[in-house]
Amino acid sequence: MTIIDEHLSVHGLEAIELDNGRLRVLVLPTAGGRVWQVQCLRTGRRLLWNNPRIAPGRLPIGSRFDDTFSGGWDELFPNDLPETLAGEDFPDHGELWTASWAWRTQLDEHGDASVELTLETPISQCRFRKLIRLRSGSDRLEVEEEVTNVGPRDLPALWKQHLALAVAEGDHIELPGGRAELADWGSPRAGVPGVVYDWPTLEGHDLSSVPAAGPAVEFQYVTQLPETWCGLRHRGGGGLRLQWCSDQVDSVWLFASHGGWRGIRTVVLEPCTGWPLSVSAGVEAGTHRVLHPGETWKLTMRLGVHEDEMPTTPPKDHP
Repeated sequence: MTIIDEHLSVHGLEAIELDNGRLRVLVLPTAGGRVWQVQCLRTGRRLLWNNPRIAPGRLPIGSRFDDTFSGGWDELFPNDLPETLAGEDFPDHGELWTASWAWRTQLDEHGDASVELTLETPISQCRFRKLIRLRSGSDRLEVEEEVTNVGPRDLPALWKQHLALAVAEGDHIELPGGRAELADWGSPRAGVPGVVYDWPTLEGHDLSSVPAAGPAVEFQYVTQLPETWCGLRHRGGGGLRLQWCSDQVDSVWLFASHGGWRGIRTVVLEPCTGWPLSVSAGVEAGTHRVLHPGETWKLTMRLGVHEDEMPTTPPKDHP
C-alpha cells in the first residue's frame, strides 16, 4: 500500500510525499511543481541532487536560474535562454520552474498514489497538466504530462525535462547511442564547441564517465537516439533509467559539472523537444518545433530505479 502525506514542509515550502515502501518521492507544488527527491528505501540512496548551498523557494517569474539552482527534477518551457517568442519576452529558463502549481492527490483502490498538478502559464497562454504516480510495490515513478496552446498564436517552443542527479566518481551517464555535439559553453575534457561525435568517446575520452572532482564542465546535445531513454549507472551497481514516449521529444541535452562550475558535482539529464539553446534559431534550422493554437503535446515517462544490475534493454512494457 502506498502512503500519501500532504502535511509536510521542505525548507518552509508545502510538500507532498508518496511512499510505497520501495521509493519515497517528494513533490514541491509551489516551487515549480518539481520532484524534489526520489529515494530508494532499500538502500537509503537519494537519487536527485539537491544544492547544499541553495534551498528551494517560491521565486518571482524572471529570477535568474543559475543563481537560484536548488536541484531536483523540474522542467523548462517554452525557452532556455531569455528570448522573444511569438512577440513576448520570456524569462531565463522559461515560465514553469518559478510557478506555483495547483494540485490534488488520489489513492485508488489498488493502493496506487498520485499527485495531479495543473498550471495556466502567465505569458505563453498554455495549459499544463502533470500526473505523478507511484504504484504499490513498484520501483518506477510514472509521470504523464500534456501542454495545450490555448492562445491565438503559434508558439515556437521547447519543452525540456531537467533532472539533476547525485553522482560520484566512477558513475556513468547511460544513453542508447546517438550523435553528440558540444555546445559553446563550459570546459570539456576534450573537443571544441561545435564538434560532433558518436557518443560517448571523443578524442580518446569517455564523456559518459564521471571523473574525479576537477575543472571539467560539459554541456552537449545528443540526437539521433536509437531508443527513447537515458539514465545513470552507479559505480557499485544499479542506477536509474528515464524512459519516455512522445513524438516530440527527440534529443537529450546533457549538463555535467564535475566540480568546475561553482564547485558543483551533478549531471543533469534533459530530454527535450529540440535543440540548440535558442528556440528561434532552432525553428529556423528545423530542429525546434512550433505549438499551434489548440494543439496539445503529450509526454509519458517512467523513472525506473535499479539497485542491482542495470537492464541492458528497456522492459517490454515501457511507455
